[in-house]
Amino acid sequence: MERTHSLDGAAKGLVIVRNGDTVIERPQDGPGQELIWDADSCCAAKPLRKAAGRREAKPQMKKIIAAVIVALAVAPEAKAEKKLVDHFSALFGKFGQNSTTKVKILSGPKDVKMRNGGVPGKQWIATCGKFRFKLTIQLSTKVKVEQLVQILQKLPMPYMRACEVVSDETEDGIAIYANLGGAAAHGGKSYINLVPRANALVIAHEAGHTLEQAARESDPKILDKWEEAIKADKVSVSKYGDRVRHEDLGDFAKVYAVCLDAGAEHLARLKKLSPARFALWEEILTAPPAGWPQWRGPNRDGKSPDKGLLKSWPADGPKLMWKVTRIGQGFSNVSIGGGLIYTTGRKEAGNPPKVPESSNVYNRPGKRLFMTAIDMQGKVKWDKDITAAYVDKYPGSRATPTYDNGNLYLLAGTGVLGCYDAKTGDTKWQRDMKEFGAEKVRWGFAESVLILGDLVTASPGGECFMVALNKDTGKTVWKSGAFGGAHYSSPIHVVYKGAEMIINGAGKGLVGIHAKTGKILWTNEFASGNMANVPTPAFEDGYVFWAVGYGKGGICLKLSVSGQKVTAKEVWRTEDIRTQYGGYVILDGYIYGNNMYKWSCVDLKTGKTMWKGEGVRKGSITYADGMLYLYGIDKGQIALAPASPKGLELVGNFNVAGKGPSRAPPVVAGGRLYLRYDENLYCFDVRAQ
Repeated sequence: MERTHSLDGAAKGLVIVRNGDTVIERPQDGPGQELIWDADSCCAAKPLRKAAGRREAKPQMKKIIAAVIVALAVAPEAKAEKKLVDHFSALFGKFGQNSTTKVKILSGPKDVKMRNGGVPGKQWIATCGKFRFKLTIQLSTKVKVEQLVQILQKLPMPYMRACEVVSDETEDGIAIYANLGGAAAHGGKSYINLVPRANALVIAHEAGHTLEQAARESDPKILDKWEEAIKADKVSVSKYGDRVRHEDLGDFAKVYAVCLDAGAEHLARLKKLSPARFALWEEILTAPPAGWPQWRGPNRDGKSPDKGLLKSWPADGPKLMWKVTRIGQGFSNVSIGGGLIYTTGRKEAGNPPKVPESSNVYNRPGKRLFMTAIDMQGKVKWDKDITAAYVDKYPGSRATPTYDNGNLYLLAGTGVLGCYDAKTGDTKWQRDMKEFGAEKVRWGFAESVLILGDLVTASPGGECFMVALNKDTGKTVWKSGAFGGAHYSSPIHVVYKGAEMIINGAGKGLVGIHAKTGKILWTNEFASGNMANVPTPAFEDGYVFWAVGYGKGGICLKLSVSGQKVTAKEVWRTEDIRTQYGGYVILDGYIYGNNMYKWSCVDLKTGKTMWKGEGVRKGSITYADGMLYLYGIDKGQIALAPASPKGLELVGNFNVAGKGPSRAPPVVAGGRLYLRYDENLYCFDVRAQ
């Protein structure tokens, strides 16, 4: 097993990696160059064997390295407290025996040049639950993909997210190489590279590095927090992790995986032994991906994972980083993925540089729907005419593009659902909701479609309320039963007590649909016949909350699961969250939401109103790092307030320029605040100094 030890004194900044009979000297914080010696030769003071093509170690350094190796080899064990790996050592040999993880190969192999050195390899696309990822194997290893699948299936399901994190369009995913310079594996934000002999425990360790680095994008101080957790726990994980905090994290990830596989009793014991690390690792393990790939954020709940943000704003607001104009008229929000920002707008064909001005945004010319991609510096990368725009009453763009693995998915107001290349905007496929017997939607389709594994779902209404298509080909996978016409809500994905469902609002009310088959599991006809049911449902701890405007208010349902049967029982209703567009967020058992021209906080389980307060008018809401971002429907009003059930106190507000109504909630991602108003997209720096 590979072991790493940091050196003090003259050798500080280097690590010694012991791998079988080989010892490697390399810089601690970078790949650098490596020197290889035979460990037995060093200990016996025999001449050192230089690795082929590698530089000779300085004589003084040789002595230091040899002395450290001898000390490590012969020093008696210190009488220290038992390490975490020792507490659970009996479980390591059984790791994966209880795993229910199943990996499915979707496509491949295809010939590729692998990212590390351009060596020839074969690549497959695989899925595991909701995760989709790549498997790449260097040809010379002669490893079969079935062997790699068997190893991955020993991992607990949550760890499979690391496979997806390293499977961006330009990366290899889980990659097998013939040689990694003597190491068994390397793991980081964009790669998990393994040698053929690497086992599931090694992958669990590297998954720790991958997920920690992914979490660092939202919380740059995550390793500092880990160091604090080490001090708080006052227990060592392993010798390997003793000197370097990120290796301590990697080995804790391995121990946690073993305990998770072994059962609740062992997991509880680990939590008792190392409570601070346990809590922080669970936060890292379940952290949503960085960015904002879809409507309402990574989990469609209006909550950003960002940390380290401003707790108040200057009088004139946070620093404006850039502003992009001429994105087109409409209400589409932004999504972020693959290093770009995406949105849509209504424009004239040909996208002329000048168009007639109008005080009424709905009277502006334009019958085409354009999708725009903007880089992180505010430069437009492409601006593509993708289909006809919705031009009936209250014209303009509606839905937000959904980003997934290099593609964008959008349901236009006219009912055309398409898949587009995220790098170019080129169309890959399109389907029309009319093909599924869709009823005409009074003010156009506005649903932001959901990606679930290899499916994309949309709600045509009519003959079948919801359909699922293969996201790569557009072919129909399943169709649900009928539940009236579609309205303007976007769905969420919920897994509760083993039941996996898609929940969405409709013209008749709420509906829960089996995510794998399309079977309707439950319905509730709250708000049936309402003028417009727009907000997205919210879910927490078995409770489903949905509120709409036009005098209806909100309803809370409690889910129950018995075998294959799911029921949704009404718990309470409220008139203190009535929201036409802006929605709400659930935080720690409280719902914070728009109440027409005011704001309210309601207890999730009881429906008790905690407070009602003044804020921006008829606005939308997003949560990040303890704060509520409130965005008004008109005049570009944006305000900041702490999220507290004790009351509403604004600690900052400013305005952005534009015309007409704004229905796109604030987006907080990567320390930035994005605001869409009219044809303008604003980007502000909201990081704390």
